[in-house]
Amino acid sequence: MKRRGDLEGTIYQRADGRWEAKGTLGFGVRRSFYGATRHEVVQKLREAQQAIESGLLLGDGRQTTAQFLESWLRAVEHRLRQSTWNRYCELVALHIVPALGQVRLSKLTPQHVQHFYAQKLATDLSPASVRHMHATLHRALGYAVKQGGGAA
Repeated sequence: MKRRGDLEGTIYQRADGRWEAKGTLGFGVRRSFYGATRHEVVQKLREAQQAIESGLLLGDGRQTTAQFLESWLRAVEHRLRQSTWNRYCELVALHIVPALGQVRLSKLTPQHVQHFYAQKLATDLSPASVRHMHATLHRALGYAVKQGGGAA
């Protein structure tokens, strides 16, 4: 009998006909993925493992915006100029996290973001500064959507 290697997970068909894949996704956390076909759950498990390897925390509905932004900054650091990365860190730490960091990523809405921008403009920050915050947040949230980091 051939054994699977570490972190390959367990895949089986449930009594209700759906498929389930269980896998360890870093730090000893086990997670289950469900789907209609074996191929679908294998793909979901692989994507989750790749997200962990790229530095993302998985969005399980409990991840805050601050936690995601911290992991996103680690994930993109090697792909940016040092000055760009430093500016992202500054904007995240000084403006975005204090205003939106406690909101769960899965619950973050466009209304939260629009309110954040309005508050920043009301504090006499320049429109250009707010645009930089928008660009940073837009890039981070786009990455979350692409990686599936924000979905439960």
